[in-house]
Amino acid sequence: MADLTTSTLPPADKAPTPFTHTRISALFSRLIVALTTFIEAERDIEDVDVWDPAFDGWLGAAETAQTEVTTLITEIRTTAPVRAADRPLARMTLSLDGMLGAEYRGDYLHFRGLLDKYAPLFRAQGSDVVAYRVNALLQSARQRVEDLATLDCLADDAPNVVPDLEAEIDADALTLTA
Repeated sequence: MADLTTSTLPPADKAPTPFTHTRISALFSRLIVALTTFIEAERDIEDVDVWDPAFDGWLGAAETAQTEVTTLITEIRTTAPVRAADRPLARMTLSLDGMLGAEYRGDYLHFRGLLDKYAPLFRAQGSDVVAYRVNALLQSARQRVEDLATLDCLADDAPNVVPDLEAEIDADALTLTA
């Protein structure tokens, strides 16, 4: 008379693979936090008199934050990718290195423009948990890139004189097919 209808899903054949960090993804995660700290420290000192001893702690905090960021960038750049999803993180780190090293706003905008020009190279491919987590890290980094653009230290304008980062990105793209 009545049909049997179950209200629970059948058990999955295989449990989803949890995300595990590689050295690059773990360092990149720390880099995002360090970038956030650096940006806040830079904002704190934008409108203060750097010679006023009352702000020594703020200047020290900004220098410490910058050192942490550059140390993490160096560690990521010297670490070999373990999986394909590490490559977009390494590329974003390379771009961030260029942006942070930019002395002029035009140079910063050049590196920032590479993120859009080579958008597929700054995204993990696939729909698995690794690609999802890596793309979330990359999205957080892009938000920090936009935050960097608001800093006064990048307000100076001058002609662009930047290293050929595009050649390095192109060379990296070629190694993906091999």
